Amino acid sequence: MDDLYQQLLHQLKTTVEGLLVSQVTNVWHVYGGLNRLHNVVSKIFKNGCKTLGLEGEPDCWVFIQGLSWLQPSLAASPTFVSESGGRDKAATWIYKSLESHTLS
Repeated sequence: MDDLYQQLLHQLKTTVEGLLVSQVTNVWHVYGGLNRLHNVVSKIFKNGCKTLGLEGEPDCWVFIQGLSWLQPSLAASPTFVSESGGRDKAATWIYKSLESHTLS
């Protein structure tokens, strides 16, 4: 289990280093940095998630809502995630939080 944690954190570290080494001011769109970072952070969230969704996949949405309730300053309001969206709400929240630099 510790190896998996180290692997996930190493993947995050190398992704961030790869984006920063280019010294471009807008790596979100130039190198697909936002999508790359979103994929890594989503894996980290799902790895620690104990709640499972209908398909048996980790469902981080309950954790995000709880974090927002317990400490609103740590989890930006999940209200910007559309209820009607077909995409995973947790993934959308992570993406939007990374995009707006509000993921703590």
